[in-house]
Amino acid sequence: MHPSTEKDLTHIGFTRIEPSKEHAELIENYWFINTNNHKSTGIYEHLHADGGHGIILNYEHSLSFNGIHISANSFFDGTNTASQKLGLHGVLNAVGIRFKPAGAAMYFSFPLKDIKNKVISLDDTNTPNHSELYDKVKEAHTLGTKVSVIEHWLSQIRNNKICISNSVLESLKFINYHRGTQPISLLEEHLGYSKRKIERLFNEKTGMTAKEYSTNQRLEFARQLIKSNNHSLTDITYQLGYYDQAHFINQFKNNIGITPGEYLMKHLNVEIQN
Repeated sequence: MHPSTEKDLTHIGFTRIEPSKEHAELIENYWFINTNNHKSTGIYEHLHADGGHGIILNYEHSLSFNGIHISANSFFDGTNTASQKLGLHGVLNAVGIRFKPAGAAMYFSFPLKDIKNKVISLDDTNTPNHSELYDKVKEAHTLGTKVSVIEHWLSQIRNNKICISNSVLESLKFINYHRGTQPISLLEEHLGYSKRKIERLFNEKTGMTAKEYSTNQRLEFARQLIKSNNHSLTDITYQLGYYDQAHFINQFKNNIGITPGEYLMKHLNVEIQN
């Protein structure tokens, strides 16, 4: 599950726990959903792309991503270039590990760029001891114990011989600082590398191109501005650096699935319901 959803999820027993200092550089959070054997009747959440990756351990009824049911009990959710629709059906009991952008590269040997916009079973990877992790997390009775089990496993599989290049880290900092509003050409000037080299290194370590990541951050900024309800569409278009409203609306709809106006109405409806 992505860190960003549209509403409070306490109705499905959602809990998020921060990682320890040892893992905080690479891990965003651990999350848990549990309806305690109560069946849900088709809950759908939009999960917005943020450049991260995730492992999900599922202990009850299958989850679905964009209408596709995932039968595997342990799977890896790669980087996504657009929002996903997560379907929650029946009894829910799942655990997630959310990696920061480029964080997963320190733990896994398979090419992250090959699973962009994909969900793959951990059985189809060479991830060590993932079946043991699944069983031990299930056996742990408290969330704190489950986190301890997860972090022990992460420490075991972390490859300390691998390092994330400074160019990738600096690219992430630059894009995050500017909220994705600056062109990649300025990143080339900032780092002194060619666009081709930046994209190759970034793609290898994050699973997506610098431009795709920048678009994600730009639209995250857009969603924040829209939800504040203090800015006109013209103001938001200008702040985000788009040429015109049509370009902004088109990219927003392509990535988020709805127009900025529809997004605002959905947000306002959620506020009224809460």
